[in-house]
Amino acid sequence: FKNRGIDTFVISLKNYTYIFILDTFKMLLNVLKFFKKKFEIIYIHHNDDILPSIPIIFRSKNVLICIHDIIPFKVRERSPLYILYFKISINIAKALACKRDVKIIVPSHSTKRDLIKIGFPPKNVFVIPWGVDFKRYKPMREKNLEEIRIGFLGAWTGRRCRKRIDILLECFLEVKRKYKNVRLILAGKYPEQLINDYKSEVKFLNVLPEDYVPEFYNNIDIFIYPSEYEGFGMQIIEAMACKTLVLGSDIDAFKEKLHKNLLFKLNKESLIEKLEDFLDKKIIKKFSHLLFKSSRKYSWINVVERFLVLIKTSY
Repeated sequence: FKNRGIDTFVISLKNYTYIFILDTFKMLLNVLKFFKKKFEIIYIHHNDDILPSIPIIFRSKNVLICIHDIIPFKVRERSPLYILYFKISINIAKALACKRDVKIIVPSHSTKRDLIKIGFPPKNVFVIPWGVDFKRYKPMREKNLEEIRIGFLGAWTGRRCRKRIDILLECFLEVKRKYKNVRLILAGKYPEQLINDYKSEVKFLNVLPEDYVPEFYNNIDIFIYPSEYEGFGMQIIEAMACKTLVLGSDIDAFKEKLHKNLLFKLNKESLIEKLEDFLDKKIIKKFSHLLFKSSRKYSWINVVERFLVLIKTSY
């Protein structure tokens, strides 16, 4: 935005505690410091920042609010208190979109459909997918020719968690009995018991600093994303940008990014069948190249241009 002559001012927390009540209070104090500052356009980048931004929302005629997804409505993986907080925030955004013509930004058509179903006016919801930093996320080396490395980057919150790592683990163990050259690498936060149960078969990495994430994608051949629901799925386009093959569950958000040949039903049998179709280095290379070319449309330059078009036509 600055490169295009737009003066930008960011209100953000330096250190997040990831305790939403505390972070909301800290953000409110931050916002209040700039209560008298005049902004031509207010952009709120996260659902959780809607409530603490109210003091400046009502001082501006031009407001953009980003809603990434409605996960708390779909899957109960957060506390009842957070779900209540989320519902209040979403209802405020809906009221602003209906009564004050506030523009709502979403990263996918699936999230737009979700918002329309709960009462958001379609004319005020705009799809702008997120971008990838191609200087950071890029191919770094040729893939290993001897073994096929399968990977996932995320977290485990229980057997019925939204990101179905249980299905991935069961699938891998069965595939490994037939194909000795496959390996599974999981990066992220996982319970000690799970690590102990599978450490002889699976390589576990800790939560990776952002600088190491591109290295992770480059060190695997196939990135598998077995999720029940996502608003966008950032890891998919990050992996694509690193020229890594991606297989994803056939949820709406993933259908927007992946060809149907790369999608599987969210069960062990379907994932095994799909994975076995791609346990060939030549096939992996062919599809990863196609995905790499497709990833180019997710550049931050394209994201900024779409924001500018929206701003210029709306305000």
